[in-house]
Amino acid sequence: MAIAYIPAMGQLLMCTPLFDTNSSTLETLMNATKPLTSLFAMLCLCWAGLTFAGDALEESQVQATVNINEASAETLAKVLDGVGLSRAQAIVQYRNKNGRFYSAEELSAVRGIGTTTVTKNEDKIVVK
Repeated sequence: MAIAYIPAMGQLLMCTPLFDTNSSTLETLMNATKPLTSLFAMLCLCWAGLTFAGDALEESQVQATVNINEASAETLAKVLDGVGLSRAQAIVQYRNKNGRFYSAEELSAVRGIGTTTVTKNEDKIVVK
């Protein structure tokens, strides 16, 4: 009988040499492979968790866009950098008073929205 310690699992394994022909050899071999099976299953779960975490990370990195002709002030404030709720409300009021926007650059006509803000958000602004 041999005793083996597996540090990664914190377990002692009792094994008999494979050339031993008594009936307990198969039993011992089966018991010795249980921790390896558990270790393999744990590694698979960890890998799957990392894979799905990577998918979630990629989804969160997807850039949000906003249609400035239809979005609410709250949505505009959430999506556009440098645009708080009061500026977003000014955009909605301007849109209601003057009609739809035909380009992102037209946002600079809204009081409090400068060309720098428009340039910073041009990838997020959709005009439909």
